[in-house]
Amino acid sequence: ARHMNVDEVAFKKGHRYITVISDSEGRALALTDDRGTESLASYLRTLTGSQLQAVKTFSMDMNAGYIRAARIHLPGAVEKIAFDRFHVAKQLGEIVDKTRQNEHPRLPVDSRRQAKGTRFLWQYSDKWMTEPRQEKLAWLREQMQLTSQCWTLKELAKDIWNRPWSDKRRADWLQWIALARSCDVPIMRNMAGTITKRLYGILHAMRYSVSNGNAEALNSKIRLLRIKARGYRNRERFELGVMFHYGKLDMTF
Repeated sequence: ARHMNVDEVAFKKGHRYITVISDSEGRALALTDDRGTESLASYLRTLTGSQLQAVKTFSMDMNAGYIRAARIHLPGAVEKIAFDRFHVAKQLGEIVDKTRQNEHPRLPVDSRRQAKGTRFLWQYSDKWMTEPRQEKLAWLREQMQLTSQCWTLKELAKDIWNRPWSDKRRADWLQWIALARSCDVPIMRNMAGTITKRLYGILHAMRYSVSNGNAEALNSKIRLLRIKARGYRNRERFELGVMFHYGKLDMTF
């Protein structure tokens, strides 16, 4: 497959995970144990040199284990790794929410009461922002300056992702990083460091318009399969079930 995805899915409740490798159509190519370096490395070692060379992009979240495996086993990995935009957006959304949680108790009593139950306003996309909601968010941004800083950076990142690809996107992200580094919220400054370190993969995702969207959809189907089957007795049966239903199998005889 020219465009590949890697993601994790819970095999059982708790902390048992399986790594799912899929193609751009959302078909499962392989399932491996856990979600660490060896989880992806064990699959990459099964591919021939020509198959590895044919891979154009490998979309993933910022899981350090997956990155390490790709860098070791995938030739030219730094030119192929693409970081999923939805994962980056999720991290930025979490920063906004954590900042809001920290800032809310420090508001004056009256403002605190008015700001209660407004978490969703910081997360809504434009299409859900009615005029009353926009007015409420504008008021919240005045009251909660730190949360507002993080929200602005989250929205700016989304805007950069949505711009058509050109060589200027690197400069856009570098400008974003500079703004995030000057933010008054430490976890946002940390995120600036993460984006700096992983910028190569963010730019590849934008350049080739790839994401883990189909991989996430496949994961949802896998979760549903697990629930329907009321859990599989062992991992091998689970893997067989996934590959039968969602794998790239040649069924011609």
